[in-house]
Amino acid sequence: KLGMTSYRINVARSTFGGEDPLIDGTAEMTWPSIEQFHAAMESDDGRVAAADAERFAARIQLLIVDEWIVM
Repeated sequence: KLGMTSYRINVARSTFGGEDPLIDGTAEMTWPSIEQFHAAMESDDGRVAAADAERFAARIQLLIVDEWIVM
């Protein structure tokens, strides 16, 4: 689990206009802090998870974001 507080996968079905999506989906993973995220990624389990993801994902881009809850 690498210390995550949540892990969501969103699989793309289509675009709003009905075209094929440019990506297959997204994954959202959250940690209690950025420091815990970095520790998880630098751990042996984190390296194993990253290598596993590279086996099935054509492209991976990690975004570090701040969440703003609107409603």
